[in-house]
Amino acid sequence: MNTKNDLIKSYWKVYEAFLKKDQISINDIKNSIDIFEKYPKIIPKKFEVIAIVSGLPFEIKFQKNIIKIQSEIRNILGKTLHYFVKPDNLAVEYLVIKWPNDKYDLKTILDIKTFLEDAKFKKFYFEIKGVQIHSDGCIVLQGFSENMEINKYRKKIITNFPNLPKKQSEWSHIPIGRFVEPLNIVDKRKINHSLKEINSNFTNFRTEINSFHLVHEHRWYMEEFNKIYTKIFI
Repeated sequence: MNTKNDLIKSYWKVYEAFLKKDQISINDIKNSIDIFEKYPKIIPKKFEVIAIVSGLPFEIKFQKNIIKIQSEIRNILGKTLHYFVKPDNLAVEYLVIKWPNDKYDLKTILDIKTFLEDAKFKKFYFEIKGVQIHSDGCIVLQGFSENMEINKYRKKIITNFPNLPKKQSEWSHIPIGRFVEPLNIVDKRKINHSLKEINSNFTNFRTEINSFHLVHEHRWYMEEFNKIYTKIFI
């Protein structure tokens, strides 16, 4: 993902795939269902992930804009079972160092920490330009860094650590929640209409990103995590 247009096209491809589906089946959302434990209220399962992210938390005004969007999406989902990321846990991901099924490699983590300590990263503006729902249940904000910095910083780190997991996002989105129940034709049509309306009236908002965190996530969506290291940008 080298340009803003590439990113726009990539967001739109997944968003459009959701809009084109007449309904969402239980099989479509299986991966979303599998990351939650069901009590009366669903909570994310425990998973061990090491990643680099910004946020945790974002500044208050930016966070409040996201909460407003979460509320709008909650309204259009209605009684469909769903989960929304807590405000202080919202983040944008640069890369993943360890996925749940990967071996914990302390040496690589420490080497990356040392690299981050020595490397220079500049502050940048990060803008949200829309919201989308995916056929697998994901709900995300369309994020764009000022000069594709997130993608550049991701590439910079991966170039120096080529043995990192091959599975990496090329986006700069903020995951804000998931739905975990199928959508019938009637409900899906209503959601499509409301989602298009939200985006047609969407007011872009932005924040300055001046740091990122090397984190050890113990429960999905940062329900439990600890920060290993925080890099302050110049």
